[in-house]
Amino acid sequence: MIGKYDIEVVTRKVDYQLTVERNITILRGNSATGKSTLYRAIKQFENDGRASGIKLTCDRPCVILEGKNWENDLKEIKQSIVFVDEGAKFINTEEFATAIKKSDNYYVLITRQDLGNLPYSIHEIYELDTNRIGNRMFCKQQQIYKSNNIAQNAIISKIVTEDSKTGYEFYNEYAKTHNIQCEHADGKTNVSKKIVNKNNSQTTLIIVDGAAYGSEMNNTMILINSIPGYILFTPESFEWLLLNSNILNEPYITEVLKAPYNYIESSEFFSWEKYFTDLLNKATKESNIMPYNKSNNKSLKIFTTGNNMKRVIESSDLKYLLEI
Repeated sequence: MIGKYDIEVVTRKVDYQLTVERNITILRGNSATGKSTLYRAIKQFENDGRASGIKLTCDRPCVILEGKNWENDLKEIKQSIVFVDEGAKFINTEEFATAIKKSDNYYVLITRQDLGNLPYSIHEIYELDTNRIGNRMFCKQQQIYKSNNIAQNAIISKIVTEDSKTGYEFYNEYAKTHNIQCEHADGKTNVSKKIVNKNNSQTTLIIVDGAAYGSEMNNTMILINSIPGYILFTPESFEWLLLNSNILNEPYITEVLKAPYNYIESSEFFSWEKYFTDLLNKATKESNIMPYNKSNNKSLKIFTTGNNMKRVIESSDLKYLLEI
């Protein structure tokens, strides 16, 4: 499934408005914030339709998934938006992650857990923002992690990358010419281990792939907010940065980056990170240069030679953090 979908659920007392544009959306928050009420309303509408007294508007079917027969039920659900409540025991299992990987549905997961076996975006983690107007409640989704904690004019003395392959090599190449340290965490689950108390005032820039870092974001932000000297930069992915620099000068790439949800088939790409890697590989092949390969540092050459490294940095918020 591709696309961006608005969902409106209207009950006797509450109006809910959601928008989904990726295969996995996380809805979290404390108890009594309306999440479970939303889930029950969708379930009631699914069972009783208009007779439920609930109005549900969406261009795709909205269904719930629960119970011990969830695997068989899921096989029958196609091209739909599937809601799963945190009470479902399977929500954090490897079986569930495997089942939805090749699915052509979108999923809204109502949970306060960090689901480490799912590659969801930091930008698709929401809570419900509730306002009362008269006798009615209006609930809209609100991003929990809205932007990078960019501190302009910060003097970066060290770079830590989630990526241990081409992403690390790119920043390490930059670091060697600017007399700063660079190291990799060797995967997203190790990034938080790099955030430790320091005996100096130097600033460390941590770079992660925002498109798949959702399960680690809560712990990372707790540490960054409590330990001074760290800045988190969260582009969609390293490959997205390279594409966004427009070094390849392909107009169709610019169009894709404006609205990726119109191009990324959920059954083919489990995360946008995977899609951008595939897109970069195909685009470099079409440009008759060495095809991009995440494990081949030589395929980075076009992006690090001449003025191109500067173009990559200037095309994103890195321009506020790294000297060029």
